[in-house]
Amino acid sequence: MNPKLYDLIHGNKKSKIDSTEELSKYDIALEAAIAEEADKIMQAQDPNINKFSTPEQRKAQIAREITESINLDQMGDLLNNAFHILCTEGKNYLESESYEILIIDIQSMVQRLDTLDPISLDDNTLNKALNFSPLGIHSILKISIAKFEEGFLKESLALSTLLTILEPKEVDFWFRQGIIAKSCAIYDLAIYAFDVVNDLAPEFIGGYIIKAECYLDSTNKDQAIALMPKIKTLAETTIEEKWKKNVIDLETLLSA
Repeated sequence: MNPKLYDLIHGNKKSKIDSTEELSKYDIALEAAIAEEADKIMQAQDPNINKFSTPEQRKAQIAREITESINLDQMGDLLNNAFHILCTEGKNYLESESYEILIIDIQSMVQRLDTLDPISLDDNTLNKALNFSPLGIHSILKISIAKFEEGFLKESLALSTLLTILEPKEVDFWFRQGIIAKSCAIYDLAIYAFDVVNDLAPEFIGGYIIKAECYLDSTNKDQAIALMPKIKTLAETTIEEKWKKNVIDLETLLSA
């Protein structure tokens, strides 16, 4: 199971966890998910990468990188903020019927999450628990867009983050999260979002371009340079007019 999905459970349940036994239960489940993800990454890697390290050392390194990429406190805060906005401000942005359906979706999801056992949890079980109605998803997106237009970027980011968890295969939601996280200068979250965009839509040049911009903005020029071969390859085939200037600007900045 993708360990990133434990962020939602942590955000939903962290206020309820008050015993060493309960913490241990979640820690054990999270460690198992990280180990499983590390195994998947190792199997997909070129065996000649880090060939001077043992398999155990490579797996440990991958597990450390995964662990470092998971910021449970940050994710928990974003999700708690998202639910607070929906419950307290949703009626200001939605018709009464849409708001009522949204609240029912939230209440039903919380009830389903409360029944889950993290030790035996898998992607399929969690995805079923995270089921929202199409109208509920549309309502969250509507409020997120409104918050962004009003200049409340962190509120919009919180709602966009929730959307990526409710609809993890929806490229537009990940792209939107990445754009807003970049605007908030939360570059680790933005880069992760664009990683997902690039996995889901590998031929979409925008994900690579803005990921490179994130690296530049966070003074990580080498990582931005490493993305340029892929960007140039995509630019040689099909590229929308609006991205051409971004490619030129990137090349100019990286050559400085």
